[in-house]
Amino acid sequence: MSITVGIISVVFALLGIGLIHLEVNEVKENGLGFASTGFIFFGVLWTIGWIAMALGNLNGSGENTIEIFGFIIAN
Repeated sequence: MSITVGIISVVFALLGIGLIHLEVNEVKENGLGFASTGFIFFGVLWTIGWIAMALGNLNGSGENTIEIFGFIIAN
């Protein structure tokens, strides 16, 4: 079960990286705006959270995850 959750977490982390990439391209074209800053910040937090979740589950310690500010962080 934890391997499956780990793989799903990797996919979500990749989606976060994609969001950051899209927003960075948007900033290059239109300049830095409030929405772009928010999306980049959210994308970074999202990606860090899912990478931590993936690492926690892929090494078998998925039951040791804790939630901080709504993001799941593995310890």
